[in-house]
Amino acid sequence: MIADIVKNVGGDKVEVVNVVPPAACPGNFDLKPGDVQKLAEARLFLRHDWQGSMFTKELIESVHNKDLQVVEVAVAGNWMAPPVQKEAVTKFAGVLMEKDPSNRAYYEQNADRLVSQIESLRVGPTVNSSPWSIRQVSPANALTFAPHTFHAPSPCRPHTKTDPAPIRDQF
Repeated sequence: MIADIVKNVGGDKVEVVNVVPPAACPGNFDLKPGDVQKLAEARLFLRHDWQGSMFTKELIESVHNKDLQVVEVAVAGNWMAPPVQKEAVTKFAGVLMEKDPSNRAYYEQNADRLVSQIESLRVGPTVNSSPWSIRQVSPANALTFAPHTFHAPSPCRPHTKTDPAPIRDQF
């Protein structure tokens, strides 16, 4: 998700290399020697704040890249929810503007475009008007069928107890 945001906001002004493969859980990801080499050649390393334990200070120092700037960005919540995505776009765009102020207007324009795209995807529950009365499920109404409290185990956060209300409120 970080790589996609930075690619969309940075456009042709940045070269984005993703260390964690798409669809991989950053909490269970094992670095390969090639990934360490990517850090050794990078000028800027962006990471989500909960990935901090994965990319320790010792690991970053071990690449011997004195020019590497590490920026940890905190964005709480489910990154699949539009409000959280918009916050992430704003924060990562801010980092790019800070690190490359000469292209500030370019980053702002791309960030605004991306936020507009995210907002256009935000839809509420709908009902199909066909004679079969098939109900279309969206993220907003899918959670209304969830029990009050449920367990959402995942490889990233095993055995976590989750209340669906905060998630539902994001849609």
